[in-house]
Amino acid sequence: MPAAELVPAELLERDEVSLDGLPDDDPVEALALSGPVLAEPGAEPAPSSSTSPGTPSSLSRKSRLPPPPPAAPEAEPEPVAPGTGVHEARVRPPEIATTQWPDRDAVLGDADGDGARRGSLERGGLLRLLLRVAELRLDARLVLSTGDETLELEVAGGRRVSVSGPAASRAAAALRARLPHAPRDEASALEALDAAVASGAVSWLARDRALRVGRERLLADAVAAPRLTFTLTRTVPRPSGSGTLGRPLAAAVVEAARRAIGEKAARAMLGGAVVVAPGPRLEAMAAEGAIAPELALLFERLRGAPLERVLAEAVDEPGAAGLVAALAAGGALIATSTVPPEVSVAERAQAARREIEIADRTAEEADYFAVLGVTPDCSDRDVEQAFEARAQALAALPLEELGEALLEPARRRALEALEEARRVLGRPRWRAAYARALSPAS
Repeated sequence: MPAAELVPAELLERDEVSLDGLPDDDPVEALALSGPVLAEPGAEPAPSSSTSPGTPSSLSRKSRLPPPPPAAPEAEPEPVAPGTGVHEARVRPPEIATTQWPDRDAVLGDADGDGARRGSLERGGLLRLLLRVAELRLDARLVLSTGDETLELEVAGGRRVSVSGPAASRAAAALRARLPHAPRDEASALEALDAAVASGAVSWLARDRALRVGRERLLADAVAAPRLTFTLTRTVPRPSGSGTLGRPLAAAVVEAARRAIGEKAARAMLGGAVVVAPGPRLEAMAAEGAIAPELALLFERLRGAPLERVLAEAVDEPGAAGLVAALAAGGALIATSTVPPEVSVAERAQAARREIEIADRTAEEADYFAVLGVTPDCSDRDVEQAFEARAQALAALPLEELGEALLEPARRRALEALEEARRVLGRPRWRAAYARALSPAS
């Protein structure tokens, strides 16, 4: 097809573009690849080169377009942290706020002459110590001794780097059926694990998993220990970019508490009967992954609730009691005791006398619903729970200890009335008939 047919008619009518200086054989192809050659104003046109037959003469005139503005100098790139250069956003180490080691700290204690912190911890003390180290994002080495075992924990910037202790012995115990022989100590346990891997009886994955679980159990046992000694020393901070795959320390400590601290131990750590409320560190520990967001929301909703209700609401959460104990140790929850202040023997005796007199008078004068403290539309379960609560409260009164033994016959009458009310109201048909008999319409 001739070149003139490839050029739009409106372009042929304009005298703005010059193709005289193009060295290409085909001016249309040259225009597509190189763009127009712009002549300076007042300059003579460049000598014409050979062109293809049929090149329009109207395309060989001077351009009136101004010269392009000079390019702006390129800004120097910002320095980038050392890395592979691939996916810079991913290889750049995360910015972690660090805190200087405090000279004095209520949880960490005071430093000795060599800069180390030493002492002994009662039950729950290790939770507070580890979560404080995590909160300050310290670089430290912690050596713990329970008397029977020694555990060494290294942390860097709030992350657990390593756990050293008799983990191989625990791993060997978990895989003992597949080991060539029963190990005698930690060294022989590690040899037995390696031999089992070499023989194919145990895979590398199973070996490493068993060692990891063994280390986690070491930490869990230390967290639950009734007493231990510790030495906390400062370590050299790791250089920027040399991150670790270790788990966040706060999350590891909370998981250890879930595993090892039951409800009885948790109550002892919290101080007995308590109500629970969110603390200043709840949001931070949730952001660090120590607890799930829905659990943080649950604690917000149950603000001021007793521990019993919190545990009942979290019945599907494994290790809920240990979780509450750990969060309270880390400042994420605040546990306030509900134990009433100590009262005198005379005050206790007066309260017991009043309680028995009311129960005896109610048994004599009131109906069965009032004796149990239930309504006519109650259920069988309501009747049973009311009976147990009132009977246990009366039976628990130490009348002889309080010098009120003369109230024993009145207590016995009140208990007999509770039993009789339970027998009648505990059956739906009898309860309905009794309610109809009490109704004024009947």
